[in-house]
Order: sequence, then structure tokens, then C-alpha cells
Amino acid sequence: MTGVTGVPESLSVSWHSTPLTSAFQLQVGTDSTFAAGLLWNESSITDTVRMVKGFQGQTYYFWRVRASGGGGTSTWSQAFKFRTGFPAVPGLVFPANVQLDLPVFLSLRWNAAVSEIAPSYRVQLARSADFSVIIMDSSSLSDTAIAAPPLQYFTVYFWRVRASNAAGSSPWSAGFKFRTVQVSGVDPVPDVPSTFGLDQNYPNPFNPLTVIGYQVPAAGRVTITVYDVLGQAVDRLVDDVEPAGRHTVPWNGSNRASGVYIVRMTSGSFAAVKRMILLK
Repeated sequence: MTGVTGVPESLSVSWHSTPLTSAFQLQVGTDSTFAAGLLWNESSITDTVRMVKGFQGQTYYFWRVRASGGGGTSTWSQAFKFRTGFPAVPGLVFPANVQLDLPVFLSLRWNAAVSEIAPSYRVQLARSADFSVIIMDSSSLSDTAIAAPPLQYFTVYFWRVRASNAAGSSPWSAGFKFRTVQVSGVDPVPDVPSTFGLDQNYPNPFNPLTVIGYQVPAAGRVTITVYDVLGQAVDRLVDDVEPAGRHTVPWNGSNRASGVYIVRMTSGSFAAVKRMILLK
């Protein structure tokens, strides 16, 4: 295998046996001389095939084999070259690592992963460094930004991203941590609002996900619908009996064209609208 591109995350390499061979040594690395950058260096292999893992995305690798037996050790085979096809690890942009005093409404942003095949992304936001306490896990994202759900004040969060395409997935990026802003004194907003309300979506403009907040003073049926500029309903976000309190609902516009949309909330005699801008 030489000059091959599009290799997946793990790869089975194989070679021919030779007479009087009792074992093989396999080397795989990023240096054509194998003096450095070794990913795999295994000897005493008795088979003629090996599954190699741990590749980095969009990277050239070289591999070679030599045999040993009762008569000694052979010279190394010709080194073959290949390149992985799955994406490189995306770079995190915002929030930066150990960034403090961030708002409780924010969007996560990262750099596009290097990939010949258009990648999609998976994003995780957690309350724990080992990502065992997940509060958001979104996948199949085509954009390099996503609105986080409303966060808690003065709380530490962790986030990471990985990229995927038809050849496989990159490793997770290093997990970045950040802390939201602290609110002093008593929160002036009561737990149970006294009136209905529809908040402006955040972020706005957005691409492709935004979060819409609304409030309900007493339990009752709430309907929240998104319309295009022609007045046609394109998405029904809420249509249920909601308890009293403050609520949020996300809207994903990935399947919609760029432009102005209207979100409308109704409950009994109450009605309110907000203007949203989807920019792609």
C-alpha cells in the first residue's frame, strides 16, 4: 500500500510471509526515515496482518516490515506511504480555555477541521472535566458554531468538539473550561413570573441554532410557532400545557434558507411575536 489516501481511523496492514520466517517487526510513523515520529513499533509478530490504531487526521504515514528467523533478520522492506482521510482535530475558539465571567447566554465556536471531505461536527458541553455530566450533546452539525442552552451563574463548564466524515472521526479536541459570571445580591427575577412573555432569541442573528426564552405565569396551553416572511408556518416548537415558570426552546434553522423569520407565542388571549434573522 503506497500513495493511498482516505485511510480511516484504524487500518489493517498486511504483508507476505517469507521462507523460514518466525516473526516480523512492523513500524508505522510520520517520518520516512523512521528516526522519529513512530506511531507503531512492534516486533515478534507471528501473523502477516496487524490492526493499527491511533492515527491523526489528514496526516501522511509510512510503514515497513522486516522478518526474522533461524537465519537472522532481514533488511527492512520498502517503506510505503499513505494518508488518513478522516478530519483533523478542530481547534476551539470561544470560550477560550479558563475564560472567566462569561454570560449565561453564549455560543460555542470552533475552527473548521482540515478535511478533503466536508466534515460534520459533534459538540459536548458538560459540568464535569471527564464529560460524565453532559448538559448538551449535539451532532451532525455543518456549521462551526452552536448556541449553548441557558447556563447557570458562577458555574464552571467544560466543552469539546470532534469532526467526522465518511472516513471516520477525529479524536476529541482537548476539553476547554470556562466559568460564567457571578451575580451579586438577590436575583430580581422571581421564580414564577407575573405575566406572559416572549424573549428575543439568542443569538440573533444566528446560524443555525438559536434559543428562545418565554415565561408563563400559570399553567396553561402554550403554542410557539416559527413563520417565514410570507406568513407560512415552518416549524411548531411548542404546543402543549406548560407549567408556570420560565422556559426555553431551541430552534435549528439548518434546513431553512437565510432570511428573516417570525416566532409567535400564544396562550389564551396572550400573543407576542419576535423577529429572528438566520444568516448562513
